[in-house]
Amino acid sequence: ACSLYRWLFMLLQTVSPSPSISWTAAHTGSHTSQCLANDYVDHMASAAQHSCGLVASAPLATFTMDDYALISSDFGFLECNVSRFVISRLESAYASSNSFHPAQAWPLTLYNCHSLPDFPYTRVSSSFSAVVQLYARSSQLDTAQVRHCRFHDMLPWCHFGCDAFKSTHHIFALCLAFMAIR
Repeated sequence: ACSLYRWLFMLLQTVSPSPSISWTAAHTGSHTSQCLANDYVDHMASAAQHSCGLVASAPLATFTMDDYALISSDFGFLECNVSRFVISRLESAYASSNSFHPAQAWPLTLYNCHSLPDFPYTRVSSSFSAVVQLYARSSQLDTAQVRHCRFHDMLPWCHFGCDAFKSTHHIFALCLAFMAIR
Protein backbone atom coordinates (compact mmCIF):
# COMPACT_ATOMS: atom_id res chain seq x y z
CA ALA A 1 0.00 0.00 0.00
CA CYS A 2 2.89 2.37 0.68
CA SER A 3 4.06 2.06 -2.93
CA LEU A 4 0.55 2.78 -4.21
CA TYR A 5 0.31 5.91 -2.06
CA ARG A 6 3.70 7.11 -3.26
CA TRP A 7 2.68 6.48 -6.89
CA LEU A 8 -0.59 8.41 -6.46
CA PHE A 9 1.20 11.24 -4.64
CA MET A 10 3.83 11.41 -7.40
CA LEU A 11 1.06 11.59 -10.04
CA LEU A 12 -0.66 14.42 -8.21
CA GLN A 13 2.62 16.35 -7.97
CA THR A 14 4.03 15.82 -11.46
CA VAL A 15 1.13 15.47 -13.91
CA SER A 16 -0.06 18.77 -15.33
CA PRO A 17 -2.92 19.48 -15.15
CA SER A 18 -3.33 17.60 -11.91
CA PRO A 19 -5.80 14.69 -12.19
CA SER A 20 -9.06 15.25 -10.38
CA ILE A 21 -10.31 12.71 -7.88
CA SER A 22 -14.08 12.43 -8.02
CA TRP A 23 -16.85 10.16 -6.77
CA THR A 24 -18.64 8.11 -9.41
CA ALA A 25 -21.98 6.45 -8.88
CA ALA A 26 -21.76 2.72 -9.45
CA HIS A 27 -24.14 0.53 -11.48
CA THR A 28 -26.15 3.39 -12.94
CA GLY A 29 -26.18 2.37 -16.59
CA SER A 30 -24.98 5.84 -17.56
CA HIS A 31 -22.70 6.22 -20.58
CA THR A 32 -20.37 8.89 -19.22
CA SER A 33 -16.68 8.06 -19.38
CA GLN A 34 -16.45 7.88 -15.58
CA CYS A 35 -19.33 5.39 -15.32
CA LEU A 36 -18.02 3.27 -18.21
CA ALA A 37 -14.56 3.13 -16.59
CA ASN A 38 -16.15 2.18 -13.26
CA ASP A 39 -18.23 -0.56 -14.93
CA TYR A 40 -15.13 -1.92 -16.70
CA VAL A 41 -13.07 -2.05 -13.49
CA ASP A 42 -15.99 -3.67 -11.66
CA HIS A 43 -16.36 -6.26 -14.44
CA MET A 44 -12.61 -7.06 -14.36
CA ALA A 45 -12.66 -7.45 -10.57
CA SER A 46 -15.68 -9.79 -10.77
CA ALA A 47 -14.18 -11.80 -13.64
CA ALA A 48 -10.96 -12.27 -11.68
CA GLN A 49 -12.90 -14.21 -9.05
CA HIS A 50 -13.80 -16.87 -11.63
CA SER A 51 -10.41 -17.20 -13.30
CA CYS A 52 -9.44 -20.80 -14.09
CA GLY A 53 -5.79 -20.06 -14.77
CA LEU A 54 -2.96 -19.72 -12.30
CA VAL A 55 -2.98 -16.21 -10.87
CA ALA A 56 0.16 -14.82 -9.30
CA SER A 57 -0.27 -13.99 -5.64
CA ALA A 58 0.11 -10.42 -4.47
CA PRO A 59 -0.44 -8.78 -1.12
CA LEU A 60 -3.86 -7.24 -0.74
CA ALA A 61 -3.87 -3.46 -0.68
CA THR A 62 -5.15 -2.14 2.63
CA PHE A 63 -4.82 1.55 1.73
CA THR A 64 -3.41 2.33 5.14
CA MET A 65 0.06 3.45 5.99
CA ASP A 66 2.15 1.59 8.51
CA ASP A 67 2.50 3.15 11.96
CA TYR A 68 6.24 3.53 11.35
CA ALA A 69 8.05 3.70 8.02
CA LEU A 70 11.83 3.51 7.68
CA ILE A 71 13.45 5.57 4.98
CA SER A 72 16.96 5.39 3.56
CA SER A 73 18.56 8.21 1.60
CA ASP A 74 19.87 5.66 -0.92
CA PHE A 75 16.81 3.39 -1.24
CA GLY A 76 13.77 5.44 -0.21
CA PHE A 77 11.07 3.80 1.91
CA LEU A 78 11.94 0.31 3.14
CA GLU A 79 9.11 -2.11 2.55
CA CYS A 80 11.07 -5.27 3.26
CA ASN A 81 12.39 -7.23 6.19
CA VAL A 82 14.26 -4.54 8.12
CA SER A 83 16.75 -6.89 9.79
CA ARG A 84 17.68 -8.43 6.42
CA PHE A 85 18.11 -4.94 4.93
CA VAL A 86 20.40 -3.86 7.79
CA ILE A 87 22.47 -7.03 7.46
CA SER A 88 22.84 -6.56 3.70
CA ARG A 89 23.93 -2.93 4.16
CA LEU A 90 26.51 -3.96 6.80
CA GLU A 91 27.83 -6.70 4.50
CA SER A 92 28.08 -4.23 1.63
CA ALA A 93 29.89 -1.66 3.79
CA TYR A 94 32.36 -4.30 5.00
CA ALA A 95 33.02 -5.60 1.49
CA SER A 96 33.68 -2.09 0.17
CA SER A 97 36.10 -1.27 3.00
CA ASN A 98 39.72 -0.70 1.99
CA SER A 99 40.96 -3.20 4.56
CA PHE A 100 38.84 -5.98 3.03
CA HIS A 101 40.22 -5.85 -0.52
CA PRO A 102 43.31 -7.91 -1.25
CA ALA A 103 46.15 -6.15 -3.00
CA GLN A 104 46.28 -6.31 -6.75
CA ALA A 105 47.84 -9.56 -7.82
CA TRP A 106 49.49 -9.30 -11.18
CA PRO A 107 49.96 -12.58 -13.03
CA LEU A 108 53.50 -13.74 -12.39
CA THR A 109 54.11 -14.27 -16.12
CA LEU A 110 53.89 -10.51 -16.71
CA TYR A 111 57.12 -9.79 -14.85
CA ASN A 112 58.87 -13.14 -14.28
CA CYS A 113 59.42 -15.74 -17.01
CA HIS A 114 60.70 -18.45 -14.62
CA SER A 115 58.25 -21.25 -13.89
CA LEU A 116 57.18 -21.87 -10.31
CA PRO A 117 58.17 -25.09 -8.53
CA ASP A 118 55.50 -27.79 -8.47
CA PHE A 119 55.07 -27.88 -4.70
CA PRO A 120 56.51 -24.65 -3.28
CA TYR A 121 55.08 -25.00 0.23
CA THR A 122 56.09 -28.61 0.91
CA ARG A 123 59.72 -28.36 -0.15
CA VAL A 124 60.83 -25.35 1.86
CA SER A 125 63.41 -25.45 4.61
CA SER A 126 61.14 -24.00 7.32
CA SER A 127 57.50 -23.35 8.08
CA PHE A 128 58.24 -19.61 8.26
CA SER A 129 59.44 -19.67 4.67
CA ALA A 130 56.28 -21.51 3.61
CA VAL A 131 54.09 -18.92 5.32
CA VAL A 132 55.98 -16.05 3.65
CA GLN A 133 55.57 -17.73 0.25
CA LEU A 134 51.87 -18.30 0.87
CA TYR A 135 51.28 -14.66 1.83
CA ALA A 136 53.43 -13.41 -1.04
CA ARG A 137 51.62 -15.48 -3.69
CA SER A 138 48.19 -14.42 -2.43
CA SER A 139 49.16 -10.71 -2.37
CA GLN A 140 48.68 -10.56 1.39
CA LEU A 141 52.29 -9.94 2.44
CA ASP A 142 52.42 -6.71 4.47
CA THR A 143 54.59 -4.62 2.15
CA ALA A 144 54.67 -0.83 1.88
CA GLN A 145 52.77 -0.99 -1.40
CA VAL A 146 49.96 -3.09 0.13
CA ARG A 147 49.66 -0.82 3.19
CA HIS A 148 49.67 2.28 0.99
CA CYS A 149 46.84 0.90 -1.19
CA ARG A 150 44.71 -0.31 1.72
CA PHE A 151 45.22 2.12 4.56
CA HIS A 152 47.13 5.10 3.07
CA ASP A 153 49.31 5.10 6.20
CA MET A 154 52.74 4.94 4.55
CA LEU A 155 54.49 5.72 1.28
CA PRO A 156 54.80 2.83 -1.17
CA TRP A 157 58.52 3.36 -1.83
CA CYS A 158 61.21 0.93 -0.74
CA HIS A 159 62.80 2.23 2.47
CA PHE A 160 66.15 0.57 1.66
CA GLY A 161 67.02 3.41 -0.72
CA CYS A 162 65.81 1.88 -3.98
CA ASP A 163 63.89 4.03 -6.44
CA ALA A 164 60.98 1.56 -6.69
CA PHE A 165 57.75 0.48 -5.04
CA LYS A 166 58.30 -1.87 -2.11
CA SER A 167 56.30 -4.70 -3.65
CA THR A 168 56.65 -8.40 -3.01
CA HIS A 169 58.46 -8.90 -6.31
CA HIS A 170 60.83 -6.00 -5.59
CA ILE A 171 61.75 -7.36 -2.14
CA PHE A 172 62.37 -10.95 -3.26
CA ALA A 173 63.83 -10.38 -6.74
CA LEU A 174 65.24 -6.89 -7.19
CA CYS A 175 66.02 -5.09 -3.91
CA LEU A 176 69.77 -4.65 -3.41
CA ALA A 177 69.42 -4.92 0.38
CA PHE A 178 68.57 -8.63 0.03
CA MET A 179 71.01 -9.46 -2.77
CA ALA A 180 73.39 -11.27 -0.39
CA ILE A 181 70.77 -13.79 0.78
CA ARG A 182 69.33 -14.67 -2.64
